Amino acid sequence: MGKIYLLAAACLLHALSYSQNIIQLGWDFNGNAGNELSVSATTNNANLESAVISRGAGLSVVSLTNSFSAGSWTTTNSLADAIANNDYLQFSVKPKSSFITSLSLLETVFRRSSTGPDHFQWQYSKDGNTFLNINSQIIYTSTVTNGMAQLPIDLNGIPDLQNVPSSTEITIRLYGYNASSAGGTFSIGRLTGNDLAVTGTTQSITPVKLLHFEARMQGEYTVLQWRTAGEKNNYKYEVERSADGISYRKIGEIISGNSIVGSAYNFNDKNPGISKNYYRLRMIDFDGHTEFSKVVMVNRKELSVVGVYPNPANRNIFIHYPEIPEVSMLYLVGTDGKTYGRYQLPARSSKICLIIDHLADGNYILTLVGNTGILSTRWSKQ
Repeated sequence: MGKIYLLAAACLLHALSYSQNIIQLGWDFNGNAGNELSVSATTNNANLESAVISRGAGLSVVSLTNSFSAGSWTTTNSLADAIANNDYLQFSVKPKSSFITSLSLLETVFRRSSTGPDHFQWQYSKDGNTFLNINSQIIYTSTVTNGMAQLPIDLNGIPDLQNVPSSTEITIRLYGYNASSAGGTFSIGRLTGNDLAVTGTTQSITPVKLLHFEARMQGEYTVLQWRTAGEKNNYKYEVERSADGISYRKIGEIISGNSIVGSAYNFNDKNPGISKNYYRLRMIDFDGHTEFSKVVMVNRKELSVVGVYPNPANRNIFIHYPEIPEVSMLYLVGTDGKTYGRYQLPARSSKICLIIDHLADGNYILTLVGNTGILSTRWSKQ
């Protein structure tokens, strides 16, 4: 865009601050008659949907070479009137599927006739209905024949314009008003290079980098744990369970930390099935993109030792074991060989809670003795 900035210092500042930005959408109106109904972007990032600039219904078409021009602008000094009159120029930004875009800078070349509008307001919308101001009102009174480049508008501080997913279309409008005559005109263009440009970045969505995903029985719960090496644009994790490894249903969800360095997660399934339980993660991004983790399986019937929770323990312990068909005995034995407790377990039981705050700190062995065999496990009191 061939420009002479109003302030040389401001030009230098912006050049230094935004040199890393890339043009995502740009319009060079050189060769245009100015009265086209709409004009496609001459620079359009391949990962953005095709963009066009058009006029609001309140404006008339005006010819002016090397520009995109309009007449019939609002003659009152009222943005509300300009909005009501549909006096605006408009374009949209929308990423393609599996891409996100972040907008950094908005650059334009203004050109007006002596009776054209001299008050302007940029606005944006995420839904095409509710529009919000971008920065403050602009007052431009120059009537330079070939127009004048405006200072770039910083978009980095507007959260709605950062990490925009493919499910969202950003509409950007420039309203004009306070024309001294209905015959006054306003145009974008007439300098060499892009007359309208939006800089920023558009990139593919980085999938969640899942380092590991595991499940294990802890008492009567299934504990699921997973860790990621990196997350970007990740919205949440849905935990799914299946009894056959084929048909899955959602049993819970955890909102993603969305950390570029990764996060660790825990989820307890408090109502697992009585036999085999298959688990997987549905990883959902902000744009609706979905990926699945590997499937892990836990079989509650394959518990072959006594389970103790917590371990180490302090005040009490919860003991879980395979359901026993007959009356059995549970022994609490120290590593010194001494028996510190003897408990009778009823038939068809599978759990018991013991108070152990009277025991000295140290290591112990729990042994379950029944007609079907002996089960044992170690645990610690701290």
